[in-house]
Amino acid sequence: MNFLIDASLPRSTKAVIKALGHDAVDVRDILPPASPDAEIASIALAGQKVLLNALNMETGNRISFDRVESLNLSYLIL
Repeated sequence: MNFLIDASLPRSTKAVIKALGHDAVDVRDILPPASPDAEIASIALAGQKVLLNALNMETGNRISFDRVESLNLSYLIL
């Protein structure tokens, strides 16, 4: 599988995904800090990548990616 790792996750996530035999790209390696969610979603869609994002169980924060149609989105609970 191909993954795009959101900046909400630790940088070490990329190494873990790659060690499992998958392709992984960290958004911090390809976009400037605080890039808009729409731009990140666009890159994930164009590259047919699953976007990995953090879900903070304490605050319940969910990024606005939920509203992007056709986006493969997976949350990792921190």
